Amino acid sequence: MTASRRSVAVMVVAAAIGAVCVRLGIWQLDRLEQRRAVNAAIVAGLAGAPLSPAAISALSSTVDTRQLMWRPIRLAGVYDPANEVLLYGRPLEGRAGDHVLTPLVLDDGSAVVIDRGWVPFDPAAAVPLRGTAAPPTGRIVVDGVIMPPEDPGGDAEVRDGRVVRLGRVDLSRLASQLPYEVAPVAVLLRSQEPGQLAALPRVVAPPVPDEGPHLSYAFQWFTFAAVAVIGGVVLVRRGDAVRRRAPDDRSMEGPG
Repeated sequence: MTASRRSVAVMVVAAAIGAVCVRLGIWQLDRLEQRRAVNAAIVAGLAGAPLSPAAISALSSTVDTRQLMWRPIRLAGVYDPANEVLLYGRPLEGRAGDHVLTPLVLDDGSAVVIDRGWVPFDPAAAVPLRGTAAPPTGRIVVDGVIMPPEDPGGDAEVRDGRVVRLGRVDLSRLASQLPYEVAPVAVLLRSQEPGQLAALPRVVAPPVPDEGPHLSYAFQWFTFAAVAVIGGVVLVRRGDAVRRRAPDDRSMEGPG
């Protein structure tokens, strides 16, 4: 390969690496904008006016529930532990665990699925949960926030023809095995009365708005792109300098 072709090859490789790094940097900036949009939705939702039970009962499956996520709501009803399920794959502070989904039957006979919180993972766990992790009995007033919708589907564990563990909050699948109408939104529990919250399930707080590492990652990828291109230029110039010195070095040699 001639010197000129070698230089071209070096610059092509450097430019290709730089282009890939720039694309990855732009991707991280896109992720940052998505994260900021999620953060804005969390802040706006939590600051929104509380929804009424009537508003939840009036919702249909065709409503875009993303407009309601993180909105506060107060509901009154009776927990139905017999139809409780576990939402698996929900770690907390580095510990594997599940969330507990329990229907709350409202005064009009419909129900809202309540995420009562986190319990440690137990492959042999049976629902409904027993002991202190069981929901309180009698009429309960629940304060919570509307959870973001999750796509239906995913893995599920079925025992005796009923789903007992879900990988996603698939409300349509839950509704198919419940004896009452189920609202198209789920609620993340924050407090309930009467009855103090037990140690388990552990109430899960709404996410804290955080931009994450995307901006620093983008800066790193752009830096890598600059290093690749500058490095390619340096290599080419260094090769040119070596070739220019070579004839001079040979002319200084004496006759053999």
